[in-house]
Amino acid sequence: MLAAPLPPPPHRIRPLAGGTADPKHRPDAKPVAAAVATLLAACEGAGVPECVKCIPTFCVVAGLIVFFTSPAAANVVWPAIILENRIFSTPFILAGLAIEGGIYFYFLGLGWRKTILFDVTINLASALVGVIAIPAAGLLWEAFPGALMISLFHYGTFNAFSWTYTFVMAIGITGFVELVVARKVFRIGWSRREVIVIFGANFPSVLIAFASLFISTR
Repeated sequence: MLAAPLPPPPHRIRPLAGGTADPKHRPDAKPVAAAVATLLAACEGAGVPECVKCIPTFCVVAGLIVFFTSPAAANVVWPAIILENRIFSTPFILAGLAIEGGIYFYFLGLGWRKTILFDVTINLASALVGVIAIPAAGLLWEAFPGALMISLFHYGTFNAFSWTYTFVMAIGITGFVELVVARKVFRIGWSRREVIVIFGANFPSVLIAFASLFISTR
């Protein structure tokens, strides 16, 4: 009695009735190649010299977004993430728009309509960047300078040095982003006057949010 024939090994492709291999079982590399080509073209059109340089930045930003929105982040607190939550809460966003809008209208002479568009646009950009950049910059501080101060002087995480750094850093990040957007979108120059006006407008906005952290509500 003859034994039944063994099935073909799993790594082989089953032949069709005509004896040819089924091409549907082979992976098609064309969609992947098209996607890579599209990414390269987009980066080249954006003026990126080496597309590979975009990958680490994307991974870092994606990782930070995942971290800051995960349940684990709720148990990890440092000064920058507290200030970021306060700055980008609705009451302080509205207060910041009003304060900065008045400063831009008076010192830049844009007119009311352009001032409103200018104010909303640059603040939207600074919010999108700052919601990640401010906590990340604060976390970098805590990783080395803050940790060194804690070990040397036995400070806690919420010490005067960390709070001062957080305040200055928040003004620097939001002001820089708004300055770049003002330059790229509205063709506002980078003279000493414009730099002072934009950073100066961010100072009271951040200061109000910062001071509110230390005001007792009882």
